[in-house]
Amino acid sequence: MNRIYFDITSEKKTISIVENNRLVEYYEEKNLSQSKIGNIYRARVDRVLPSLNAAFVDIGDEKNAYLSFEEIPNTHMILKTNPIKSGDIVLVQVVKDQMGSKGAKVTMKLTLAGKYIIYSPYKTGIKMSKKLNDNDKQYLREIAEQSFSANDGIIFRTNASNAKKEYILNEYYALKGIYDKILKEVNYLPTPKLIYQASSVIDKILRDYFKPNENFIIVNDKDFYYSIINKLDDDNNLKENIILDLEFSSRLDTLITHDLRQAMSNKVPLKSGGYIVIDELEALTAIDVNTGSLVTGRSYQEIVLKTNIEAAKEIAIQLRLRNIGGIIIVDFIDMISLDDVDILKKTLEEEFKKDKNNPTLVDITKLNLYEIVREKNVISLKNRVISKNCP
Repeated sequence: MNRIYFDITSEKKTISIVENNRLVEYYEEKNLSQSKIGNIYRARVDRVLPSLNAAFVDIGDEKNAYLSFEEIPNTHMILKTNPIKSGDIVLVQVVKDQMGSKGAKVTMKLTLAGKYIIYSPYKTGIKMSKKLNDNDKQYLREIAEQSFSANDGIIFRTNASNAKKEYILNEYYALKGIYDKILKEVNYLPTPKLIYQASSVIDKILRDYFKPNENFIIVNDKDFYYSIINKLDDDNNLKENIILDLEFSSRLDTLITHDLRQAMSNKVPLKSGGYIVIDELEALTAIDVNTGSLVTGRSYQEIVLKTNIEAAKEIAIQLRLRNIGGIIIVDFIDMISLDDVDILKKTLEEEFKKDKNNPTLVDITKLNLYEIVREKNVISLKNRVISKNCP
């Protein structure tokens, strides 16, 4: 069973997700408050740049946010050369945090995420998580046909598997109600103004990660323990997996300190003797895989395959632990056999299934570089530490 530790002190709350005795994700809520991903703002269009098919909008940040015309719903495009103009008041949602010299990226195609579904009022049709099996998809499709409007845009999440119809419908109506409330209130608020705040990281962890027979939650604070119990309502299967342990902090520090230190280093050693080098840049993240020493002989390709597979598994963990998102380019050690390449691709895809941020292997270039994209949900571990240390 995997474990999710909530370490609560007067100064901060930390969340450590441990799988097979490895720290795979780490969050400090004090730092995460800086992330605005998922927040919805009433914003004012500051500048429109038709040559870039984009606009800059004021959401209250130091730098204006970037809005691509592609992120504007079709309803705004009718009979207009430019879909918006300077001074317009618009609803936007943050999809990428402000970073360095670049402002946040926003969209007008709003979405609201729940435990079982994602509600997309500017889209139509029903979509399913790739991780749902055929039986689940049939069950959920029947619910959608019976209960949802044809104009609704709904994505069923992995958590919808085996979920009661009542729970799914309650969430659907709740999300729809939130959206209706946003539309009603928007005209009465100053601009710019935050009008919807995305779920806290703690709520996201409970919503997306905590499942019976898969995880234990371990908490060292009584008040927080009972607040989690109350959030779960009548789901006794989940409540049985919540443990109050007031003394676990020192044991947890021993368990995760090495992994955290490793996550702050560019170089990550592999058990085989090889290593990977991770360079987080503003535009992308570059990862290089090395054998560590000159390897020759008839077994060279076997050693290369073994090192690449080990590296693929470690890279999947490091992406989660460091919370690296966006474009990732991996330079694995070159392999001659197409069968070996296929094994490596399947290893990556299998490891990526464990990641809630949906990393995807997009392509292998002519230079044998592996192109990967991964969703961003909070600021990366590296940038959290940088911002924490800045005056």
